[in-house]
Amino acid sequence: MKENRDFQNRLRRSSPISEPLYSESGVDLTLIRWMLSLTPAERLQILQQTVRSILRVKGCPSLEKLIELKEELGSEMDKATLPVLRQTLLEKGKRRGQKK
Repeated sequence: MKENRDFQNRLRRSSPISEPLYSESGVDLTLIRWMLSLTPAERLQILQQTVRSILRVKGCPSLEKLIELKEELGSEMDKATLPVLRQTLLEKGKRRGQKK
């Protein structure tokens, strides 16, 4: 996927190995560097994709459906949230199992 290769190349150029990945307060600096490496038009495109994603999932009945929609949308931002959503779903399932 061309978009993914472009993202990876920009991330490599924008964050040398010597730079920290996270700030002292836990902020992911790689995402900030990546966003700053984009042109204003590219930032706008990502914002528009994010807004479309939010509008599509607004009123989403379940976490499973949200994961499915983000997989469908497939933008870098959507892909970046998938591991957290999947882990949340696993934790939610574990809690349900403990309540029984």
